Amino acid sequence: MGELTTLAVFFIIYLMMVNLRIEALLQAGKNIKGLLLVMAFSFVWAPLLGLVLARISLNDRLLALGFLLVTAVPAGA
Repeated sequence: MGELTTLAVFFIIYLMMVNLRIEALLQAGKNIKGLLLVMAFSFVWAPLLGLVLARISLNDRLLALGFLLVTAVPAGA
């Protein structure tokens, strides 16, 4: 089952990366203010918001931790 999940995740990520243009990626890397804003949102704001929502709506601490970890990992959002 793990191999099937790994294969499915690979193809999902691959399909997102097919349209990636290297020039656009290099140009985006020069925008320091934009990169800092995205990193602050992805690693500070979203996990804190997820923690607050998990504490409010979930009674199980392990489930709340799982929800927090999901919001802390910037996948394709």
